[in-house]
Amino acid sequence: MRKRSIIINSGYGVFGSPNFKYYDPSLAEIVTALGRQTLLRIKKVSEDMNFTILYGDSDSIFCNNIYDRNAINLFIDKCKQELNVEVNHEKTFKKLILISKKHYVGILDDPNKGSIIKGMEGIKSDRPGFIRSTFVEMIEDFKNDRNPIPKLKETLAEIDKRQVPIERLAISLVLSKNPRDYDNDCVQKRLGIKKGLRKGDLLLYYKCEKEETSMDREEGKQKIRTISESDDARDISYAKYRDIS
Repeated sequence: MRKRSIIINSGYGVFGSPNFKYYDPSLAEIVTALGRQTLLRIKKVSEDMNFTILYGDSDSIFCNNIYDRNAINLFIDKCKQELNVEVNHEKTFKKLILISKKHYVGILDDPNKGSIIKGMEGIKSDRPGFIRSTFVEMIEDFKNDRNPIPKLKETLAEIDKRQVPIERLAISLVLSKNPRDYDNDCVQKRLGIKKGLRKGDLLLYYKCEKEETSMDREEGKQKIRTISESDDARDISYAKYRDIS
């Protein structure tokens, strides 16, 4: 189903774009309508086989209550014969943490393979090293049937006591363009200009809550604003780090 869905999604994208020569919103609507109809029909087949649907996305469904490979093969055959839709079995999870749409952690039934992590905040690029490492440890504990709560409490205690090393609080990102080329007043633009960085340079910064005074050129007067990122470790706000933990 995935190869076909990529083509369909591409069609939806171009026909729904005003910049496309053959722009036609009604065609984009047809794509989403047919996609929704197909998924609902697949859902019906799943329920008829007593599968429990946990989650559905644009080109996939997550099902529970599947006990053997024969049931999977029968489901694939039914979708082909009754719906003329080709589906594939992609992954089997031993465990699943499902937070919300496109936010989940799947522990594969093959112990030699790594976990599948999608959309989780703990591994995003705007998270410091100590949060990413804590998140990875949590997933390993979950994978190996260990209680992750004690380590999570230890991490929060380290933040509260200000015992996390400064280098583990640093957030790093690589500038994808020259600082002045960013459209909005983002951290890449503000701190990149301040530090004289260029495209491809590494920017290090810290979470803070600091008032900054600047001159409003249009109004000709000073303006005070609160900033959330600083390149100076002395501005660190531990409360901010606790909020994102």
